[in-house]
Amino acid sequence: MLQESEIRRVFAKVDRDQRGHLATKDEFELTVLALGYNASAAELDDHYQTARASAGADGQLTFDVFYAWWRGNLGKELKSTRK
Repeated sequence: MLQESEIRRVFAKVDRDQRGHLATKDEFELTVLALGYNASAAELDDHYQTARASAGADGQLTFDVFYAWWRGNLGKELKSTRK
């Protein structure tokens, strides 16, 4: 399983202007793909909607929100497929 520091590094590379959050669906998808999760466009869209829903009222995918979502969803899935 990827460590938090590795995920943070990828997140920071995608968040080039350092807004502190992933501002677009494209940035979200790029982050997920860069972390090694291969998915169809439809799957990525579903994941994006789920992640945005977990972001709360403001809908911003900050690192903390993204990391919690990743650990609870895709991180577990990747771990189980890489045994």
